[in-house]
Amino acid sequence: MVALAEEELFLLYQPMFDLRSGSITGAEALLRWRHQSRGVMSPDAFIPFAEETGLIVPIGRWVLRAACAQAAAWRAAGHPITVSVNLSARQFDDPELAADIRSALDEHHLDPCALTLEIAERTLMRDVAFSARRLTGLKEIGVRTAIDDVGSGDCSLSYLGRLPIDALKIDRALISGNTGHESHLVVRMIVRIGRSLGIQTYAEAIEDREQLAWLRGERCDAGQGYLFARPLEPAELAGMLAAERRASGPHAA
Repeated sequence: MVALAEEELFLLYQPMFDLRSGSITGAEALLRWRHQSRGVMSPDAFIPFAEETGLIVPIGRWVLRAACAQAAAWRAAGHPITVSVNLSARQFDDPELAADIRSALDEHHLDPCALTLEIAERTLMRDVAFSARRLTGLKEIGVRTAIDDVGSGDCSLSYLGRLPIDALKIDRALISGNTGHESHLVVRMIVRIGRSLGIQTYAEAIEDREQLAWLRGERCDAGQGYLFARPLEPAELAGMLAAERRASGPHAA
């Protein structure tokens, strides 16, 4: 892919926050393409083509390496946050996935627990038995795993007990607007199932304080969204982390 060869791909990072304390706990790596003529492009503009052609696999390898490098740099600077990377369906199926993850971690001397791999609910539900085996293999490396887009309609939550995962990321459509009674019930069910299984719950697309108060009331663990911060350049997030550390006082040093 030209974007890889020309080094036009880059990552932004959207911080994730503990909804109780308000502290930054991690960041999601978000891919962008700085196109020579079209400017900065979001993944929606090129990922479907990459998925269709198989180019998503080498792109995914690059994302893994870049995210691990950034996580290692933040941790070396005294900011022990985790970094989340989205895996495509093709990546998840790729027999070289475990080797790619180990290579990225080893190259940057990154503790595996600092990396969270997010897999879309629809990807996992294609073949639950295969997904359970693949997730078990990833857990053996020591990385964290999360199901993305939970509640999007593709998953029977009864399968969750069969999948070795650490986190559930609630589908953004259930959060945006915060008006539907049915959405409230689904979110409440996801959070309660997560708590019963010892699995963390995350909310995406938190945009106002009403949504934040509602999610806190439901005891959702963590979240991200424009209320807190937009996707940031690495230096911008490093500045937020440094400011948070200073604000926490001398005991943070």
